[in-house]
Amino acid sequence: QTPKLLPQEPNSATSTSIAVYWTVSEGDVIDCFQVYCMEEPQLNKDQSALVEEYRVTVKESYCILEDLEPDRYYGVWVMAVNYTGCSLPSHKSTFRTAPSTPLLKAEDCTVCWDTAVIRWSTANSEATKSFTLEYCRQYSPEGEGLRSFAGIKKPELQVNLQPNVNYFFYVRAANSSGTSEQSEAALISMKGTRFHVMTDTAHPALQV
Repeated sequence: QTPKLLPQEPNSATSTSIAVYWTVSEGDVIDCFQVYCMEEPQLNKDQSALVEEYRVTVKESYCILEDLEPDRYYGVWVMAVNYTGCSLPSHKSTFRTAPSTPLLKAEDCTVCWDTAVIRWSTANSEATKSFTLEYCRQYSPEGEGLRSFAGIKKPELQVNLQPNVNYFFYVRAANSSGTSEQSEAALISMKGTRFHVMTDTAHPALQV
């Protein structure tokens, strides 16, 4: 009989993968399942553009579809197969990947004596529900772990820190489907205020 595709579970996706689960009728003899995936048309893309469909064959009643694009919607359906043939396809459900990984730049951050404003950018801020900022001391004792701020709505946050200490900062982006990978680390030094040239307005001959 036709498998029953389950709705996407919250926080089950990454930026490049979605987890798909389904159920089957008791007593069905099944050799494998064929899972189909197709990207849904994007509002800002050419509606007539060719949309690629791909198929994955699995033995279990779940599948992790990988190598997808961040913050995209995908139509997914599944069929059960045994030696006599294929079932009818399940209903098609829409799944969504997590946002792309934000970019955290130390040169965009503002450092004072005991506070720092950490700033980052993301490919699609409108599609991101919130951010999580994580940090630790550069030479932290073993077992200290990361400290974090969750539910951040804007791409910046002021953090109280210890003077004369270096910190590693990381950021993640999240939507209702899941959370992105952790960004690359940005080293923030509290050992004095740093100055940098504003390259958009500085004269080309200026040297500091």
